[in-house]
Amino acid sequence: MTLRDRLSKHRPDTPEATFIVMMWELGGLCRSYQRAMLHSDDVIRRSYLAEARMSLADLITQCKLLAEQLGYDWGGLVKDGEEAFVERMGNIDQWKAG
Repeated sequence: MTLRDRLSKHRPDTPEATFIVMMWELGGLCRSYQRAMLHSDDVIRRSYLAEARMSLADLITQCKLLAEQLGYDWGGLVKDGEEAFVERMGNIDQWKAG
């Protein structure tokens, strides 16, 4: 059973529904990380970082699901994204150099 098959039992299998969950998970990631950075207690900090890690894992899963919903190849997306990032960083370095 695919991820999409399991999903359709619990929510609509649409990009719009996936966007909502992605926003929720991104918010959870940001909140957990920021809370971790505010605590000096190591146990509390590690707990918030564990929450942040889980939110990031959930967000990645939603990204993979969205790619499938839109008919994109996940491996190709990751490769294209990494190449675009490297290119943009190179452009920034050139711009800074003047």
